[in-house]
Amino acid sequence: MPVAWRRKNKETLIHGYHSEGRLPQIARLSIGAIIIISIYQEHHYIEVLEHQRLQVQAGITDENLERRLSGVSNAFAGVLDDLPNWDSKISGAADVAHRLRDFSAAMPGD
Repeated sequence: MPVAWRRKNKETLIHGYHSEGRLPQIARLSIGAIIIISIYQEHHYIEVLEHQRLQVQAGITDENLERRLSGVSNAFAGVLDDLPNWDSKISGAADVAHRLRDFSAAMPGD
């Protein structure tokens, strides 16, 4: 192979690589940018969706807790209302213990 032919072929390949290599690079960068934007949008969508779910769950928990606390308050008010009657009876302490035991058994949890 003549040296001139190799040099010409080498220059063509080098120059061809630079001019032909830019188009695939730009295409790869464009595809990468599209993928990044798509992932960001999906992440944002999931974040908004989860935020809405948490708000709904917090609202349900708030309503449930409010009902339970209201029930506990009413039960204690009933115990306090009956307290003067228990003081006048000899078995008042037993009645209080029985009522509080029933109240504790009706409470959810432990």
